[in-house]
Amino acid sequence: MWFTFVLLQLLPQLTLSAHCPNGCVCDIRGSAKCIGDITDIPPLDPTTTFLLLLNDTNIKILKDRSFQPFSLLLRLMITHSTLDTIQPEAFHGAPQLRSIKLSSTALSVFPPKVFSEQSNLEQLQLDGNQIASVSSELFEAMVNLTELNLSKNRLSQLDADVFQSLTKLNYLNLADNQLRNLPKILFQKKQLLHRK
Repeated sequence: MWFTFVLLQLLPQLTLSAHCPNGCVCDIRGSAKCIGDITDIPPLDPTTTFLLLLNDTNIKILKDRSFQPFSLLLRLMITHSTLDTIQPEAFHGAPQLRSIKLSSTALSVFPPKVFSEQSNLEQLQLDGNQIASVSSELFEAMVNLTELNLSKNRLSQLDADVFQSLTKLNYLNLADNQLRNLPKILFQKKQLLHRK
């Protein structure tokens, strides 16, 4: 009887483990954490994955519609990886994403409309990369973004209208860049903004 109880308690976890690819750890709450020699988005179960963490992987490129199969994915984190290229439609087909973290990678350029379907995005963390410039087109669709982290990049200047569409933004981190001057108009409509 006790064995049956324990087996029933472990069954969901055993089922998840059976569908979890090598190099990944999946849990019953819908998170998948993958590390190591992974070179592409792993074939996870799209019906159970809410959070995807790819840490210290060998993923170099995010291909068009990489996350389209994951209709329930809310949080994506790719950190400490060799990622250096994002195709223009990499995030297309995943409008439900609420949080994207692409940190400590080799990324230097973002296609202007790569986030054009991310109107539900609330947090975008692009810290610790090689980004030298960003355009207002990059943020156009992000009408619900409240937090933006661009720290530890190579930004040297920002256009006055770069954050124009980010009407809900209340946290912006630009620390550890090469910025000397910021246009005053950049923050005029954002009285609640916390700048670092």
